Amino acid sequence: MDVPKYPSGTTAFIECLKLDIRNQAAWEEFVRRFQANIYALVFARLRNRADAEDATQNTLLRLLAVISRFDRSRGKFRPWMSTIAWRIAQNIAKTLKNGGDPVAGNDELLDETPDPQETGQLDRHIEWWSVQEMLQRLHQDDSKRVEAFRRLLGGETVADVSAALGMTPAAVYQAKYWVTRRLGELRQQFDEEGPGRRDGPG
Repeated sequence: MDVPKYPSGTTAFIECLKLDIRNQAAWEEFVRRFQANIYALVFARLRNRADAEDATQNTLLRLLAVISRFDRSRGKFRPWMSTIAWRIAQNIAKTLKNGGDPVAGNDELLDETPDPQETGQLDRHIEWWSVQEMLQRLHQDDSKRVEAFRRLLGGETVADVSAALGMTPAAVYQAKYWVTRRLGELRQQFDEEGPGRRDGPG
């Protein structure tokens, strides 16, 4: 059976999807392209795997309901999608914490043009999650090196890390180099995987 081919560019793909909105293969391609980024973003807000998975599914279902109304004249698709995902995660977080009022719903979000500053912040949330996820994987290989890297990332000096972990300064520098190199090796693998294939934080 031939696998349908879709445009590689996001804008062209979304316009193609809008023309054939009930096509299951197209939606499977949509999930393949965007699920990982949605999960990364909502996990950065919720810090809980089960809640993040719920928020990811919620976001995908809402996008299914409203994507035909996406107006690219208001901006690019990814910032619009990220804004919806972030608001859904905020809503879940508020509800879990104190039963707060829901944030903007679908119709309100459709009328918003994503703010460039907010979009930049959302991108940083995704990057934060991806680094934490990859460090979690590396921790299984060498927990001491990863702990040294985390401490350096948190602002501790090499001398402080050396004293705290009983490592020589040279070993701390080696740990930083090793983790940095391994993060680079994991980056492509991370980008290609969806959240369902990861063993993320619980």
